[in-house]
Amino acid sequence: MRRIIRSLGLLIVIAFICASCSRATPTPTELLVIEPTKPAESNTPEVEGSPTESSTPELMRPPTESPPAATPSFSGYLPQKPLSEGGPWWVFFSGVMMLPDGFWAVNPDGSGLTCLSNNFLQPVFLKPDDLRSAFSPTGGYGAIITADSSAPWQGLTLNLLTLPQGELRPLTPLLSSEFEDQILKQFEEDPALRPPEALLAIIEENSFAWSPDGQFLAFVGVLDGPTADLYMYSMADGTVKRLTSGSTQAIRPTWSPDGNYIVHFGIETLGSGAGYRMGTAWAAQAHGKQVISLYDASGSADEVILGWIDDETFLVYSWDINLGGKRNLRTVNINSGEIRTLWEGAFLDAALEPEGGNIILLIDQASVSLNSEGKVGLFHLDSQGNAYRFLEDEPAAIAWSSRAGLFFARTRFGLIAIAPSGEWVDILNFTGNIPAANPVVKQLVWYGEQGVWVGNLLNTLDSPQPQKIFDEVVRYASWNPAGDGLFFITENENLYVAVKPAYRPVLVVEGLPVQDSIWVVSKRP
Repeated sequence: MRRIIRSLGLLIVIAFICASCSRATPTPTELLVIEPTKPAESNTPEVEGSPTESSTPELMRPPTESPPAATPSFSGYLPQKPLSEGGPWWVFFSGVMMLPDGFWAVNPDGSGLTCLSNNFLQPVFLKPDDLRSAFSPTGGYGAIITADSSAPWQGLTLNLLTLPQGELRPLTPLLSSEFEDQILKQFEEDPALRPPEALLAIIEENSFAWSPDGQFLAFVGVLDGPTADLYMYSMADGTVKRLTSGSTQAIRPTWSPDGNYIVHFGIETLGSGAGYRMGTAWAAQAHGKQVISLYDASGSADEVILGWIDDETFLVYSWDINLGGKRNLRTVNINSGEIRTLWEGAFLDAALEPEGGNIILLIDQASVSLNSEGKVGLFHLDSQGNAYRFLEDEPAAIAWSSRAGLFFARTRFGLIAIAPSGEWVDILNFTGNIPAANPVVKQLVWYGEQGVWVGNLLNTLDSPQPQKIFDEVVRYASWNPAGDGLFFITENENLYVAVKPAYRPVLVVEGLPVQDSIWVVSKRP
């Protein structure tokens, strides 16, 4: 739990907030102090019946070390050198016309820019948030789905990407030969036919997730029958275990923090854009044979897991475009079966502090008439359902920063920082975007249409103002894990690195559109 320190001698300097505007709720006098914290691991989110052992698919093999890949000819604008052996690496996905498409990696200082997908012999299928869930918490491994051609059902394979070599090794096919033959026959008869729901569960949903210790990979496959079921791959021995079976399609595997359960959802159909036809929420034992039915989700157009309160309790909400979008925020306990409703009505967005189970909920004008409170503002909720409004501003965005140990929110008045307990203060607002927190020291990077600034979380009369280090439009920025440098991407798709103490931007590469990115660490012996 982060500390709230009362200070009577320091004044907060507020920038870009109109002095004539006033809030109904007075600004508190507490100052928020960031303490260094380890990044919290996040998880992403089916299927009924009892688990059965699966026949061992071909192509499975445990990872082994291999010689480094050839150095690519493109070196950017920094001295060329290989990726470091021990990491960390900033890994991102890009698709461009003039440069090799796919996966790239770079060292924390901007050197060693490497196209990992030079070694890929097959097309890669990347879905929303895949990159954030693709890489193991340890070991420098990633899970990548490929296919033999542009048809996503031919040779669909789960692969292991090893850093820094960039080698791609096949682990297991995702479709049985019988299922592939069935799809081929359907498309030959009618090329415009909608693909089977079991195939869509793999290629249109996040269909794999690493265990917290990085030793197991949960994935969705169609290997033993006509439906998409949940399986688990072991890094230690290269075996695959079937965890579930049933008539619905498994989607969004999500591990419990202790690695004992894999929560997922069963769907009847993915629909056509207005929502899914949901089935049941399930929890499969990762190292046992029990599959627990958690609740019937058939009245929802979608179910989204926000995070975990503890090892057996997760936070989830329903979504339905006809019922106000996000609604019915609640906790679900796997072992007791208890479902506790925290907020029944609609809301704009919510963010969770996993360590203490504190939640910040945003109610805007669009959702205010669809909940019992009937008030616009920012609300603090705990895991027991106790709620109170601490700010009456019209909210726009919310995010939990594990690096800072704080929530950051954007309202019509500007940016605020919120402690897990609900105390808040204004922070300097240069762009309207939610800033990124340094993982080591009390610093933020602001970025947006006016450029990039680096400075303290809260600036007082006795501390320097944030330093503007770049003047162009910037759409993304990220600190490296050591907190001594940052990457940012301009509107023109140019990638820069800036390291302390001067934070002088250095061009890494031009015209490389970054679509998704993640910091990957290696803890292999």
